[in-house]
Amino acid sequence: MDADVMNGYGHDEECQWNEFKATFNLTYTDMGELVNTEHEIKRLRMEKGDLDTYTASFNKLAGLTRYSPLDRGALALFKKGLPMPLNLSIVQHMNPPPNNRLNWQKVARE
Repeated sequence: MDADVMNGYGHDEECQWNEFKATFNLTYTDMGELVNTEHEIKRLRMEKGDLDTYTASFNKLAGLTRYSPLDRGALALFKKGLPMPLNLSIVQHMNPPPNNRLNWQKVARE
């Protein structure tokens, strides 16, 4: 965009404003969506014992927030959304307990 201005395009040229709007939206809109998704994944909880729906929702949000399946932060968030008795059961029956989200999800389903 700066090169276009230097080459004689005025600030009122339609292409300048279109490029500005696209750059602005890319910079700020995506960030807002990422922040909203981060808040959503932090609030997500398993409801009515429906582990499959919780796991699918969590995995979808984790992908949108760019958490890897091996990310320990994602594991902590996943466990936070599970009922405490389920987490305790996993810890008590697994030695050592699963160390990533995918393994924790697998054990939770068993």
